[in-house]
Parts: sequence; C-alpha cells; structure tokens
Amino acid sequence: MSDFLDTIDENKLTYTDQTILHYVQENRQKVSWMKISDLCNELFISNASIVRFCQKLGCRGFSEFKLKLRSANNVTNDPYARIIPVMKAQLDDCLSTINENQLRQIVTYVKTCQPFYIYGRNISSIPAQYMYDILTTLDIPCISINWIDTLASLSKTIPENSFILLLTEHAHPEYQNILENLHDRGAIVSWICSSPIPNELNKYINIPIYTGQHDEVHNKLSTFLIIQIVIDLLTNTKAP
Repeated sequence: MSDFLDTIDENKLTYTDQTILHYVQENRQKVSWMKISDLCNELFISNASIVRFCQKLGCRGFSEFKLKLRSANNVTNDPYARIIPVMKAQLDDCLSTINENQLRQIVTYVKTCQPFYIYGRNISSIPAQYMYDILTTLDIPCISINWIDTLASLSKTIPENSFILLLTEHAHPEYQNILENLHDRGAIVSWICSSPIPNELNKYINIPIYTGQHDEVHNKLSTFLIIQIVIDLLTNTKAP
C-alpha cells in the first residue's frame, strides 16, 4: 500500500504546508504521537496552520491526521476498528478547540443573570432542547425558544442583564436586527454557531463560539460536547 503522504501534490501547498509536510515525512512515527502544541513549537507554526494543513488532506483536525498516520499501513474491513478510533480522534479534536474561559463565562452568566433563554431552531433545537430539559431537571431556571419570530419579539422587550444562548447552524443575516435589539436592551448574548460569524454580527455578541471544523457531523458533535460541558460545570459548581 502506498503512503498517503507520498501522493500529495506539493505544488498545491503553501510554503507553510510544505514545511509541515516535510517534517512529518521525516518524523512520521514521532508526529503520530505528538501533541499539536509540541509540533507548533517544533516548527514555529501556529495551531491554526497545522489544522488547515490537516483539513487539506481530508482530516477533520490534527488528532484524526495522527490516526491516519498510524493506520495508513494497517487497513481493516472491521467497522469497529475503523469507525471507533476515528470518532475518538474527532472527540479529541473537539476538546482541543474548546476555549475554557468562554465556557466559564457562560456558566457564570447562567448562574447570575435572569432570565436565561436558550434558543435553537431546526436541527439546532435538539441540543437546545436537551440543555433545557437537563437544566430544568436540575432546578436551574431557563426558558426555551425554538421559533425565530418569538426570538425577534423577545429581542424588543428582553430585560436588561438577561442572558441568552443562541445555538444555530448558520449565521444568517436575518439575525442582525435581533442582535442589535438585544444589544440595545443590555442583554448578554452567547452564540454557538457551526459557521463563521460575520464581523457585522460578531460585534453584538459577548461570547461567540464557532464550532465549524470540517463537516456537519463533526459540528454537531462539537455543539453537544460544549453543551454537556456547560451542564457538568453548572452541576458541579451549583451552590449546596
């Protein structure tokens, strides 16, 4: 079996990509078990540059790239041997991109700001409803919203210092008026979005979190993971 690294067309890579590729080719075994921070320090290259390089090769992130390095010469038809390690790598990638300070801020706002709203529509209503159901069970006050018209109406009357958590697949322009209203009324907004949030919307958000990695499945995994961590933090920091 040919090495997937040898099939890469270097002419399509940037200088930084080529630097990473050459290092990996010369240190394959070492890189396959390295932390991304160690590789960054070794090459004086940013975390984002390495992730982009991995994505150009069809991987969701550095963890999956390392898995591909380790398994390139170990092909199997066993779905458990193929799928489970990949999912573990995806989870590792999700965890590596999480900003702990942002999650701490969300937990603080949930505990100190009232009312607390959770918004999610269409597919994003699933993690939103999950969070609402769990927090309600834990006696943590929250209000669920799953219609954009309801969100638009709320944005005009929301009390000052309220906290609203938005969960969406896309950063649609239709949210601009809503965000402007929320900002004008002094609400605190966190937006967990699977697509990049444009600057014209980002300026109205206190805690923007972009979960987009490579595909829709991975994005949903990231969103659920963030929600679960917030729930666990709330549970473990809840006053007795």
